[in-house]
Amino acid sequence: MSRFTLTAAITSGTIVLSLILQLIIDRSFNLLHFYNTVFMVSLAILLIGLMLYVVKGGFFDVFTRSFKKFWRMLSKRSLYQSEVMDDSHFSLSQRIPAYVVTSFIASGLFLVIVTMIIAFFL
Repeated sequence: MSRFTLTAAITSGTIVLSLILQLIIDRSFNLLHFYNTVFMVSLAILLIGLMLYVVKGGFFDVFTRSFKKFWRMLSKRSLYQSEVMDDSHFSLSQRIPAYVVTSFIASGLFLVIVTMIIAFFL
């Protein structure tokens, strides 16, 4: 999946989720409340993207490596496992693709800006 299609899917999913939330909460459709709901959901998407950006930057790699080392020291089973197989040094920042991070940030930022412009002109 390319970055553009993922961004489009997140954007359209955010709008559909906002519409469903609007219909569940108000049981009717009000355009102003819909824009407010889109704004709040897109802020959540933007925060998820920024959180993924921090994880992708490697901030938590040191913590996860330290916890793995600590649990290896406490467990006797790890002594036997280390003889059989090598330990993986796969860090947390390598598990998240960069295009996922940029897609979440781009989608959230786009919807926040659009809803702010719409709210300004209403």
